[in-house]
Amino acid sequence: MILKIEGIFSTLTIMLYFLKGYKWTWDTRDITVVSFEMCNLVLFLGIIISQKRSNGDGFVLINLDIIYALISSCISTSLIFVIAFLLGAPLLNFGTFLISIYLGIIAFKSYCILGYKNILKMIINSPFLLPENPMLSPFYYSCLFAYLFSFFIAMDWPIEWRIWPHPLITGTIFGKFIGIIHIISITDCQIEKKSL
Repeated sequence: MILKIEGIFSTLTIMLYFLKGYKWTWDTRDITVVSFEMCNLVLFLGIIISQKRSNGDGFVLINLDIIYALISSCISTSLIFVIAFLLGAPLLNFGTFLISIYLGIIAFKSYCILGYKNILKMIINSPFLLPENPMLSPFYYSCLFAYLFSFFIAMDWPIEWRIWPHPLITGTIFGKFIGIIHIISITDCQIEKKSL
């Protein structure tokens, strides 16, 4: 259920991002997409908490999952900000902060789905391969597509959308969408194998 809702929100995010309206600049698109993702995060947390309560898990476990996911997300947001700066992004720019927050929110959702025990296993064993941790694929694909779309910044085209950080946010949106499709396809294949 969570993955289908994430897929719907990703599709709505893509539609919202490419919506053309009166005085709809690229900066307002970026801020709107991140705000929309934060609203999606609130819905996501509500679903996670209600599912854990209905499964009979204790409330302490919910707090630990969310606390560990928040700590891991803050660390990943800080690392993304530092890596973006080291790759040439302006240090005191709202766009650098916006792209790191957006990727941090995507990482937070992945960490919430995994749970705190799996996050600790992942840190200790560090299995960064997608088949071992398919729930991290939206985050991995978002980072990959943000990096790939950053090549549009270097091109000398007189187009408004190639200015920092618009290509990275566009790449992050598409990467998250492809990552969610990847998770859904893996879970559907696993369900089909179990039914056979």
